[in-house]
Amino acid sequence: MSVLEKYLKFKFLPVITTVAALTAPTFAGAQTDRAAQDGSLGDIVVTARRTSEQLQKTPVAVTALTGETLTQRNVTDIYALQFSAPNLSVSPLIFNSGAAVTIRGQVNVENQSNSDPAVAIYVDGVYVARSSGGLMDLVDVERVEVLRGPQGTLFGRNTTGGALNIVTPDPTGEFGGFLTGTYGNYDLFEASGALNVPIAGDEAGLRISFKHSQNSGYGRNAYLNTRLADMNKEFVRAKLKIAPDGAAWSLLLSGDYSEWENNGPVAALIAVRPGSPATNLPIVAPVRPGDTLGNYISNDFYTSYAGNSTPSKNKVWGGSAILDVDLGGVQFKSTSALRGTDVNYFTDNDGTPYIVIATEAELKQKYQLTQELQLSGGNDNLSWIGGLFYFDEKNEDGNPFLLNLSPIGPPTGINQAFTRNRSIAGYAQATYKITPELRITGGLRYTQDKRKVDLRNRRVNGTCILNTVDVAGTCRATQKGTFDYLSYTLGLDYQAADDLFLYAKTSRAYRAGGFNIRSIGPSFEPERVTDYEFGFKADIVPRRLRANVAAFYSDFNNVQRTVNIVDQFSGNTSALIQNAAKASLMGVELEVNAMPIPGLELSGNLGYTEPSYGRYVDPASGADLSGTPYTYLSRVSYNVGATYTAPVGFGDLIAHVDYGFQSRRYFAANPGLYDLDGQAGFGLLNGRLTVRLEEPAIDVALWGRNIANKKYDTYRLDFYNALGTVIAFRGTPRTYGISATYRF
Repeated sequence: MSVLEKYLKFKFLPVITTVAALTAPTFAGAQTDRAAQDGSLGDIVVTARRTSEQLQKTPVAVTALTGETLTQRNVTDIYALQFSAPNLSVSPLIFNSGAAVTIRGQVNVENQSNSDPAVAIYVDGVYVARSSGGLMDLVDVERVEVLRGPQGTLFGRNTTGGALNIVTPDPTGEFGGFLTGTYGNYDLFEASGALNVPIAGDEAGLRISFKHSQNSGYGRNAYLNTRLADMNKEFVRAKLKIAPDGAAWSLLLSGDYSEWENNGPVAALIAVRPGSPATNLPIVAPVRPGDTLGNYISNDFYTSYAGNSTPSKNKVWGGSAILDVDLGGVQFKSTSALRGTDVNYFTDNDGTPYIVIATEAELKQKYQLTQELQLSGGNDNLSWIGGLFYFDEKNEDGNPFLLNLSPIGPPTGINQAFTRNRSIAGYAQATYKITPELRITGGLRYTQDKRKVDLRNRRVNGTCILNTVDVAGTCRATQKGTFDYLSYTLGLDYQAADDLFLYAKTSRAYRAGGFNIRSIGPSFEPERVTDYEFGFKADIVPRRLRANVAAFYSDFNNVQRTVNIVDQFSGNTSALIQNAAKASLMGVELEVNAMPIPGLELSGNLGYTEPSYGRYVDPASGADLSGTPYTYLSRVSYNVGATYTAPVGFGDLIAHVDYGFQSRRYFAANPGLYDLDGQAGFGLLNGRLTVRLEEPAIDVALWGRNIANKKYDTYRLDFYNALGTVIAFRGTPRTYGISATYRF
């Protein structure tokens, strides 16, 4: 069956054809601006194609969350974006070392510098390479754009799944700002705000944003009697804009810094394999007579019995300079940026007082330098954009590990890797009006990636644990390679009527290849995806009922998969990246926004994805794994929400409620262990009630997240076959509090 036949036979197509018949929003979706002053649905301008366009006339699958929407949903950090768009999931990486952003089943679950996220994060146009750099608070944000599907040309850096484009406000010529204070359960205290100061009217301005956040944590280590899942975090960002009156140029300088520390997540033991190496520990050195590991499978969901503390301390920093120049019919833009991260954490990978295996990780992105030069222009019939992109980063990944299997006392070792990743790309994209209503878009991007890894894995006594070395008698192994690829975008869009916009497109994108750094092994090749997408955006009832739909088919080659193994040379537990499979994904996404009566806005989304492996052979054993579940993908996800604004004598009363659901997902796909490797489907209920005063301009809000106190896991670490344990990382329980905001 051809790709086209598969696409047309897509069993979800009836959903698309019946959307136009909707008279009320069963599943709601597109995140819109607050209602226009006349009480109807407002418009949003997005930059999903690196230029300003109306959301309803942009031929890509994109969800835009405005600053007001984020506030009403109480979305204060990247994790809270969960359920905000179809087929979007956001969760912590292992031991909160980074943000795992999943779109249409594409995700990177490792925070090592040898692999890149499948979903890219951009902040004010600057690419954030490391997953730890995505651990950011959404403070003073203008909007968040969720671009779904491969971004082959313009956002082409490793975006096989999509991109999060975070846009923050630029300084303006008016003095103003806000100050917010929050208090909640688990001793939550937050203070955040922004200050906009005009230096020279509209010609120069400064905007400073900040946030302090702390809480005592919702989990407990019962063995050490310490709190878990706590947080103490600082964030600051400053932006300076210079735009002389009458000049053909403007300059925007920006800098940000984040620092946070905690005692680690709740990592609880949920299974022990009888007769495994781990079960020998209580026999050799029992904590108490007759002890077994099974004694530490806790009855309390938020309790762990880890034998060592699991502190974490992380820093993220960055700066950028964006120069815009009007060359007379052609616009020139230069984006220069420097970023870095420093992540330190200690793990206990079994949740018991016995140190089965533990790791002290230090992941340093010493620097990330990006430079993008861009030209754009056009006329009534043709618009175009082209540019060059350069990327260079240096990283140091250090993982001292403790392996305390029977007999007790194997040497402690250090996995240490120095990586250098460089990339250069050139791209061009143009849109031409064939008729006033019909446009064609085409784009190409050529990328060359260079990867170099310097491994120095050893015991603390100096014994080398590399199976090959560069020079005999040393403990150093160097691997390097070059990967190049051509990405593209081709699409048609048609304004069928004032209230109906249709588009169809295909695109190809890649995720960079590289080398494993926990042990010597073959390189993993770039992951390639070819995507076909059809969609429409319709105002079914103008300014009252809006529906956006996208259907897609994605064909993958060399799918990158992470597997947990015990390295036969070093005896260490390792997570390796392998090219495992050919795969395909078919899906449909629906977003609906409605305002049936003035003041009441209904919104939400629905995503359905059907994955399949065309070929999946275990590189180690040769076993056919094509029937195993597709990891990090929920077949069904949806969100429904409502916001009602009621005018009162002193201002407005605003009530918001939303509910998001995702079906079962698997964190690993080990045959016979699917129940241990998966999280059953669950939903979260959130709400917020705001009193908005006119004079003075103060908002006071009561809010709650996970109001129904649903218990769920954000990740599971399966060493069942290797060492004999499985641990689960617990999601956040019910939280609630009160917030007050003063705007000036």
